[in-house]
Amino acid sequence: PSCAFRTDNRFLSCGLNMLDFNKELFADLLHHAKGDRSLNKFAAECGISASHLSRLMRQMLDTAPNPDILQKIADASRGEAAYINLLIACGYLNPNEQELHETISHIKEANSAYTADSYISIPVLETIKDGFDLYAEQQVMEHEVVPRDWVKGGKFFFLKVTENCMLDACIKDSCRVLVRRQNHVEDGKVALVIINGGEGTIKRVFYQDNGLVALVSLNSIIPPRACKPEEVKIQGQVVKLEINLK
Repeated sequence: PSCAFRTDNRFLSCGLNMLDFNKELFADLLHHAKGDRSLNKFAAECGISASHLSRLMRQMLDTAPNPDILQKIADASRGEAAYINLLIACGYLNPNEQELHETISHIKEANSAYTADSYISIPVLETIKDGFDLYAEQQVMEHEVVPRDWVKGGKFFFLKVTENCMLDACIKDSCRVLVRRQNHVEDGKVALVIINGGEGTIKRVFYQDNGLVALVSLNSIIPPRACKPEEVKIQGQVVKLEINLK
C-alpha cells in the first residue's frame, strides 16, 4: 500500500510496514517541541507523564510511542514538531527528506490546481458479506470525495475498520482502508477476504506450495490461518490506509 496525504489534512494514509524507531531523531524533535518550557509544563500540555517524556528525550526507550501520543506532542509543540515528522522518526512512515519536500510541494500545487472534475465520490462500507453488491444502497454508509488520482484503473470503495485486526500497522477501530475491487491478489499482498462465507476481514495473503492459502493477520496476536482455496474469496486489494487525525 502507498503513502498519501489528504490535502484537507483530515487524514493521513500510510504504508503497512513498520520501520525502525530513530530514537536520536525523535529525541531531537522532542527538544524542539518543548522549546523553552520546563519539562513538567510541556508534559502537562501534552497530557503525557513527564517521566515518560524524559526517558524518550534521553533515548532510553526502544519502543516508539503510538500515533495518538505523537498527535498530542505535535498539538502541544506550537508548530515546532510536525506530526508527519514525528511519524517518520518513529518508523510509521518512510519518505526520505527529498520525497517529503516533494510531497509537501505536490500538496500545495494540488490545493490550487484541483478543480471539481479532479475529484470523484466513492462509497464507504462498514462491513461486507459474501455476495455483497457494491452499488446496493443498503450496503453504503456514506460517500467520500477523493482525488481521481487515487482511484485509477478499477472500482474502489472504503471499508471502515471495525476490529483491532491491524494493530501492528497502527490501524485501529474507526480507521478506513481503500480497497480496489478484484478477485485475486499477488502473493504477499494485503487483501479484503471472506472466509467460509463470513464477513470480510483484512489479511495478508500467501500462496503455499502445498496448495493452501495462508492468511496472516496484521495483528500478531491473531495466529495465521491456512485455508483451502475454495474457502477463501478475495474481494479486493487494500491500496491505502487512512488514520483519522480528528
